[in-house]
Amino acid sequence: MHHAVVEFCSAHGDPWVADQVKFAAKGPDGKTVRITVDLLNDAWDGPRPGVPEAVWKVVALAATSAGDVGITYAAPGRA
Repeated sequence: MHHAVVEFCSAHGDPWVADQVKFAAKGPDGKTVRITVDLLNDAWDGPRPGVPEAVWKVVALAATSAGDVGITYAAPGRA
């Protein structure tokens, strides 16, 4: 079992952007492992440096499967 939940926010009244991705997976031992990736920098005015491209692909999938409503979901600089 694998899950990814993307949280979106509107910082400082700006357009909606992806804020966090929470991943969860069940390992062969039956235990669940979770990790949270913060997407915005500490000032909430841009992307956090070093977020892998694969994480941005998950964000894009979540946004498009939910129905794109003008949310910024592509990797910064690639939109």
